[in-house]
Amino acid sequence: MTTFLMIICAFLISMNLIFITIELKSRFDKSFLLIGIANLLLSFFCIIDILIQPKGMILEWTLIQHIIVSFLPPFLIWHIMVLTNKFNQSILKGLFLCGFIFAVFFMSGHMLKSENDEIISTFYYNITFAPCTFFLMIYSFHLSFSGLRSIPKQDRKELYFYIAGIFVLFTGGTLDLISVFIGYRFFMPIISCTVLGTMGFSILLTITFANKLSAIIKEREMTFAQLKDAYKELEDVRTLKELGQSTAIINHEIRNYASVISGYSEILKMNPALDSRTKTTVDKISECVVRLTAFSNDILEFSKSKVLKNKANLDLSELIEQCVDLHFQKHKNSFTIEHEKDQMIILGDKTKLERVFINMFKNSFEAKAQNISVRLSKNESVVLCIIEDDGVGCSQGDLGSVFKSFYTTKKSEGGTGLGMCVVRSIIEVHGGYISAYSRNNSETGSHGFSLHITFPAENIIDKKDNKSNIILIKNGINDLTSVLRVFHNMHLSPSLVQNAFEIDTRAVSIEEVLVIASPTALNQFRSRFQNSGNVFALVEGSENMLYVIDEKAESQPTLFCEEFLFNQISD
Repeated sequence: MTTFLMIICAFLISMNLIFITIELKSRFDKSFLLIGIANLLLSFFCIIDILIQPKGMILEWTLIQHIIVSFLPPFLIWHIMVLTNKFNQSILKGLFLCGFIFAVFFMSGHMLKSENDEIISTFYYNITFAPCTFFLMIYSFHLSFSGLRSIPKQDRKELYFYIAGIFVLFTGGTLDLISVFIGYRFFMPIISCTVLGTMGFSILLTITFANKLSAIIKEREMTFAQLKDAYKELEDVRTLKELGQSTAIINHEIRNYASVISGYSEILKMNPALDSRTKTTVDKISECVVRLTAFSNDILEFSKSKVLKNKANLDLSELIEQCVDLHFQKHKNSFTIEHEKDQMIILGDKTKLERVFINMFKNSFEAKAQNISVRLSKNESVVLCIIEDDGVGCSQGDLGSVFKSFYTTKKSEGGTGLGMCVVRSIIEVHGGYISAYSRNNSETGSHGFSLHITFPAENIIDKKDNKSNIILIKNGINDLTSVLRVFHNMHLSPSLVQNAFEIDTRAVSIEEVLVIASPTALNQFRSRFQNSGNVFALVEGSENMLYVIDEKAESQPTLFCEEFLFNQISD
């Protein structure tokens, strides 16, 4: 029996040394360090019981065990606070101070005494250490159960294991306290019932943390896979760059051969001896030449989209109105253009920006749009342009590919898949950003496409993102990358915190900031700040679209996008 228990202790010590080493080396999760230390203390406690105490109750070793137990609750409760995001520095300082005081009292000999080969508790032990230990066990249960409401469902499994482990440890510890009171051992040759409770507790936590470590490793593997994909895209960009450097020569040769083919096809059409079947074939040749020439022009335009030569101050609203008048005169009644009285001045190349809006409006009409809305707004940082149509739209799954090179849903109609790629390239070379959103909603029957474009205002073209009065709580947000991209597009830098308890009230006034968080994190926020602050819940809607809900207003969910942030910082 002793050998078996020592094997378990050796296993637990080795596992917890691994946890501590991993945390010290990689900084994965602070909980690895805390539970590793707690389990090491428990393992040493067990080793004393297994190897030394069965031979006889030795006061000195029992005192050492109690000193170990004195410092165990602070680490366990610290770990529970980390799990439940309810960190309280004052409570932890008090617990460690109590542990130190108890350790001093045990070393002074005022807590335990030896009588007839049994260890008996003193009056001081009975009125201080015993009730304090019992209270801390109860407090651990309370902290764990109350924390279940404030953490995401996917993280509760770890806490369930923790509660089960505390129960096992509590049972063993309670039996030990009773044995100290009555001076009678329940089990022989194992003097301490805490050994069984400790091992059960440690085994449960070791399994839980092994699973957690496995999950972290899987997450790192996924991140590595994403980096590989990003590297592949970078290689594709490099290939396109090399292609762009040779585009002029390639384009020249394509045009030469296309002109020759087109010339011969026109000559063939004039031959009266051609039958109808042959004429159809010649017409197809002419059509292919037209498509080849268009593709050549798109490639040339794409290669030039990253080069700006003629930058000047221009009014974006005026440019869009001119674009509609010159290129979409037949569809002029389909446009609704709204903008403020102030001029929307940006620094850019008029010809290239005109190409941007021609491509976007052309795509809308090809998607069978009957109406196109253009809204322009500006603040000190950005000029925001929103283009919405009521065409067929696209699915959420296709949005990620809209701006990719050679991606098209109109191959049968001769689409090259470079139009929106050119649009993005031109906008980005102007220091702007573009995002696409689907307006398709199966519940309401609405459909369409929405593009949000931000250009830096003329006076901040060379400045970095502005620090905003917005706090973003990361806990519970699944697609954090998409959320941060919207902030980046608006040239905003939110204050990022993991949970509501990390908000430093000395640096910010809750009443003066905008708080965006998941519903889970909002519960934590309300438990700390009650009804203070301007708070929005970030939720996932249909097809994984992100929406925000004003916690204090009875309104419909609003799409989380550049327009939402613009309206919030402009109010």
